[in-house]
Amino acid sequence: MEDQKLLLEQEKEYEREYRLSLWWVEHRVFLRRVGYGLFIAFDIFLLFFVVWSYLDAFVVSYDKEQYAVAEMVAYGQEDLHAYTTSEAAKNLETSSVRVFSLGDSKYDFYTTVINPNWDWWAEFDYRFASGDQEETGTSFILPGEEKPVTALSVASSNPLHFAEVEIENIHWHRLDHLVVGNYPDWFEDRFRLVIEDEVFDPSFVLNEQTIGRISFTVTNEGAFSFYNPVFYVVLWRGTSVVGVTCTTLSSLEAGDSQEVVVNWFGLVPSTSKIEIIPEINIFDPDVYKSLEGKQSLDRQTK
Repeated sequence: MEDQKLLLEQEKEYEREYRLSLWWVEHRVFLRRVGYGLFIAFDIFLLFFVVWSYLDAFVVSYDKEQYAVAEMVAYGQEDLHAYTTSEAAKNLETSSVRVFSLGDSKYDFYTTVINPNWDWWAEFDYRFASGDQEETGTSFILPGEEKPVTALSVASSNPLHFAEVEIENIHWHRLDHLVVGNYPDWFEDRFRLVIEDEVFDPSFVLNEQTIGRISFTVTNEGAFSFYNPVFYVVLWRGTSVVGVTCTTLSSLEAGDSQEVVVNWFGLVPSTSKIEIIPEINIFDPDVYKSLEGKQSLDRQTK
């Protein structure tokens, strides 16, 4: 009985395979045609899609696409302009020019220049103009600094009462924070000048001539030595500047203390306060004096 059941199952399996094989033989051509048809239909659809995409891009929606591209470019330029403007250096500012008469047809011009930028320092030319009289010069300004700009002992046959100043040919330098790091700390490490003992004597006698004499002491508490440091001397009466001059030292060594004397020839103004403003371009490598030392022999024994 078990053998008969096994034979019946085998016959059923054989019959199933036979029917599938027979169906495949009878429908093979039809299925092949259906496959070819689907492949051709897919190719036609793909070709139609490509053709329509080109037509839509270059004929149907060309104007809209161009407008969209132009709009994106415009927005991009606006963003770039806004970023550039926000990162660009702001203009230098100047105060009104003061003109001081020294007598003997000579005058001093004085103004202050302000750099509102903490990430930029600048080199620039300046030009004072008073009537037909013009005086030019070059200077620099450190980040966030307010400093004097002057033209001293200007000779003029005509009386001068007013003047204007123009700042020209500004060359901006952006701080490299990878080198400088925190600028106030970097500045303080290099620019550590202490001004003390400021005295103004308006009646000093020199060679039987009465002149003004300013004296002060400058101490370089930093580790850097400098060539040709400049010191502006500004005379105040109350809240007004009434005179200005400057002097230059040949050098100032690290740890050195020097007494500086400046003679004031010409009309001596009545003064209630004097202000000493040092000027050193700490970004200029040529202002630094190289370290000097003596060679020595290493006499250590092993």
